[in-house]
Order: sequence, then structure tokens, then C-alpha cells
Amino acid sequence: EIGIRVAKELGIPFYDKELLQEAAKKSGLCEKIFENFDERPKSLLYSIAMDSYMFALPGSGVGDSLEQQVYLATFNTIRHIADQGPCVIIGRCADYALADYPNHLSLFISAPLEVRIQRVAQRQNLTPEKARQLILKTDKRRASYYEYYSSKKWGSVDSYHFCIDSSYLGLGRTVELIQAMDSLNQLFLSLSCHLAKTCGACSGCEGECPFGDFEYDKIELDDDLRKEAGIPTDAKLSLYVDEEDHTITVCEAGYDH
Repeated sequence: EIGIRVAKELGIPFYDKELLQEAAKKSGLCEKIFENFDERPKSLLYSIAMDSYMFALPGSGVGDSLEQQVYLATFNTIRHIADQGPCVIIGRCADYALADYPNHLSLFISAPLEVRIQRVAQRQNLTPEKARQLILKTDKRRASYYEYYSSKKWGSVDSYHFCIDSSYLGLGRTVELIQAMDSLNQLFLSLSCHLAKTCGACSGCEGECPFGDFEYDKIELDDDLRKEAGIPTDAKLSLYVDEEDHTITVCEAGYDH
């Protein structure tokens, strides 16, 4: 639900089950096969039973199981989608697939079990106990899939850029938080690109920082961030560099800093 709302607010595509449809189109495999393997732990018996479909996979390598081919097709589809522009992708080891994409933002969003039980029970019209069983089973399946293919710990703070408890702010404000994080990330990338073009990657310059010649009219800041910082939407922006802390601060032009 949060992913859908973030994509809608940012005006970008959203991929959950839609990712399986795209992977099926690109690989030539039946979509049902992707659904059967979707974020499921490695199953030897199921793979053997399904390997009769190997002929349907053009270019499959010798010894590659159908399960491996489905994962690779999903992996390649995630990268292809990301190459097309900004988007929101749910699960399927997308953070691992896009690890070498400098502008990707990986998030793990969760909430206390009791809060999740209440939401799932209400959304799917289940008893609390049925909702609990479904959540635990789904979590176990996703963790097994993620850890097998990424070699990272599912849900661990070390595996993502940020981990968020959506119950703390509620769904609406969690969406706003993610929007703000995206805006800051884009601003950081913009400033970093300018610095890199001017003098290469920042490594603690001994001379004067090249941001002194930055073209300030090119600085952009999301309206929500301006409001949060108390900067009028029509105000010109400026920035300054703390060369000791290696930080860059954006503020309203004319401030005495």
C-alpha cells in the first residue's frame, strides 16, 4: 500500500506483480511459471518437476534449472525497468539487482506483528489467527528467497539504505517521509555530479572547494522540503560548504552564514 501511494505521489511507475508480467514478456516464459516461483525458497522437488519446461527458455545454459532461469529473467527485468527511469519496485531482491545503480534507494518497511495482523485481517477479511499464520508464512518465504539469492540478511539494517517502522508515523506520513528522502537523495546526487564534473570525486580537497563557483540558479529543492525548512517557494537558494565536516548546506539566498 505504501509503495503504491509513493509511486502515485511521485508520478512514477509501480511494479509488484506487474514485474512478473514484464519478466514473462521478455523471457518468453508463461507468466504462471513466474508466479509459481515468485519469492519462494529454493525447492529441489518442485524444480525437478518443472524442468520439463526447459525447452521454453531460449538460450538457457547447460545445467541451468528452470528456477535459476526464472530468477535471472526477473533480475534482468528489474535492471531493464530501472534503465527506463524512476520507479517503485517491491521485493524480488530489487535492491540486490540494482546495487551498482548509484541513484537507487532501498527501503525495508515493516511494523510490529500485532499491527500487521490487524491490517491484513481487515484487508483480506481474515480472523486474527489466520492473518498471523499468513504473515509468518510469507515472511519466512521472503526471507529464505532473499537470503539465498542476495547472501544478505532479510530485514537487517545492514542490508538496506533505510529500515522504517510504518506504525510510528502511520501510512500517510510514512509516504511523506519517503518522498522527502527521495528529494534529498536527488539533491545530493545533483550536487555530487556538479562536484565530480568540476574536480572529480570528493576526497577532502586541500584547496578551495569548487562549489564556490556553483551556478546557484540551477539548485532545485522540493516544495515540501522548502516548507519544512521555512524557505518560501519563490525564494532563491544558496549553498555553503563545511570543508572540515565535508557537508553541503542549502539555504535561502541572503542568509548570513
